[in-house]
Amino acid sequence: DWVVFRESLEQLFEENNCASQSNTHAHQRHNIIKSVLDGRAKNVYLAKFKEHHELNRAEREDRRWTDARILTAVLNDTAKSFFTNWQGSLRMQKQYMRNELVMGNTKPSTFIERLERLNQLLRFFPVADPFRDPDILTEEELINIVNNSINGEWRCHIMRSGRRPD
Repeated sequence: DWVVFRESLEQLFEENNCASQSNTHAHQRHNIIKSVLDGRAKNVYLAKFKEHHELNRAEREDRRWTDARILTAVLNDTAKSFFTNWQGSLRMQKQYMRNELVMGNTKPSTFIERLERLNQLLRFFPVADPFRDPDILTEEELINIVNNSINGEWRCHIMRSGRRPD
């Protein structure tokens, strides 16, 4: 699963003190990526890396991307190859989170932790413009998800106690 791989990769970057967007760290991150990828994923990544570097070399010097920017684009393009419909994957995941998550018998604190993790994972879905801020759910949307995921019995108990669900 690409998204979980990207989460682990970010943790690996942090553990190796190369999480920043500097060019020096971009080289370190590139080497880590090459060492952990295998098979089709590695082939796609290396092909996209080569493609972006060649396109970048063809640009005027004042219009060239930094190595860190190239790496961001390459990871996004690589992600696109792992999603059948990458254009709709982020939208579908958000829709799932908004409409299908149910707290059930899960402790609210556990449910909220999992929801927050899912929200952070949205940063790793492929997008049309990888240089925009990550398109994660707002705090208000997360609160609505929690409120909508509470089963009817809990909702009645909360209302009877005089508390608001938010």
